[in-house]
Amino acid sequence: MTQKIEAVREYLKKRHMDDRYYFIEHVPQAMPYKPYSPGSAGEEQTSVNSIMLYDSRWPGSGFCEISQVLGLERLRAITGAPPNLSRYYFPKEHEPAIRELFTDRTER
Repeated sequence: MTQKIEAVREYLKKRHMDDRYYFIEHVPQAMPYKPYSPGSAGEEQTSVNSIMLYDSRWPGSGFCEISQVLGLERLRAITGAPPNLSRYYFPKEHEPAIRELFTDRTER
């Protein structure tokens, strides 16, 4: 990603634009929530430190800790690590060119 950011900065400099002013990268430092993680290793899972789901078709007691249930990818935001988020600000009229610089050539 660093090479792409440098390419954008060079693009702006070639147009006599101060890249420190016309290109701003924002990476939030504070997370609005702490992602769910089940009880610590070796700690017994309880209703206090884990989210348990029940399905009578599951083996044993029918209970399963939520991060172990297959097919619940939509809950990844709860059970997984928070996504890396970066925002970039630049003049709207340069969006097509800057978007092109950020596009990975292997995606085409």
